[in-house]
Amino acid sequence: MKICLLGDSLLAGFEGKSEPIINDMLHRKLVTSYTLDNVAVSGNNTYDVLERLEKDVIAKQPDLVIIMLGANDAAIHKLVDIADYRMNMLEIVERLKESKVVLVSCPAVEQQKQVNKRNNALLSKYAKVVEEIAVQNNLIYIDFFYETLHHQNHKELMKGVLDDGLHMGELGYELLSDLLIQKIGL
Repeated sequence: MKICLLGDSLLAGFEGKSEPIINDMLHRKLVTSYTLDNVAVSGNNTYDVLERLEKDVIAKQPDLVIIMLGANDAAIHKLVDIADYRMNMLEIVERLKESKVVLVSCPAVEQQKQVNKRNNALLSKYAKVVEEIAVQNNLIYIDFFYETLHHQNHKELMKGVLDDGLHMGELGYELLSDLLIQKIGL
């Protein structure tokens, strides 16, 4: 099985590993035979992904594409209007119709460290769009926003190398990898 991870720095982050930390965790936890191609690019929003979707994903013909986008679309300093975000996500899903697609909402941020950058009220609206698209298209959906927001150790989940309230640490990636394996059935 060919698995592709598509997103921004939240999926591209290394956290001190020799490869993106989500790859490292999935490699350690998955027992099925698979290849993992992480094409996440730090700073990307849905417009950026649409520009590179053909070359980075579709041309590789993955069996499964895991998408987590929205943290940069919902960033106050480079905000993508939620209607445009919805349209972009719908186009991404439509263009990936030959693959099984899993949609994952972005994590809730630690707001004290993301002042004037991102906030959970806005991120929750983008997460709702992801959920609606998943339901509309009969896709697997992981509400990672909810899982992180209501986690008893939310601040610890969000404490990564950057410690900026957005980028997760090892505990956050443990939760994400466990949810991916559980919900997708890998």
